[in-house]
Amino acid sequence: ARLFKVSLLFAYGMTEEGEELFLSVQSEKLDLVARGFVENLYKSDRAIAMGDFRVAEMHNLSTLERASSQTPLVVLLAHFSLGEIYVKLGEAEKALVHLEYCTENCGETAIGETAREMLAGIQSLG
Repeated sequence: ARLFKVSLLFAYGMTEEGEELFLSVQSEKLDLVARGFVENLYKSDRAIAMGDFRVAEMHNLSTLERASSQTPLVVLLAHFSLGEIYVKLGEAEKALVHLEYCTENCGETAIGETAREMLAGIQSLG
């Protein structure tokens, strides 16, 4: 839950608070997979908060390259992040691929609903 709070703090531009909370989460004893997820989420969300979408893209693509060693939730969050990044960059075709993955694999969750809304917005423009 605290990790998602870190993500929200970055999303609202509260980078100092997000970094402080991240350091406390990072100091917890985590297994290797969880530690990798925490690091990637931090780097990606921080980059997005700083407006560096290409760095965030790189971190999420790296996560997908290691998808076989990731949990389904980590893969889903990477796809969702990439969808958001590509929408912000105006790269609709790339965004569609990742948002469609989310709608097909998240069911009736907040992520799935948000992805459906984003898809509808992109499709209404095209």
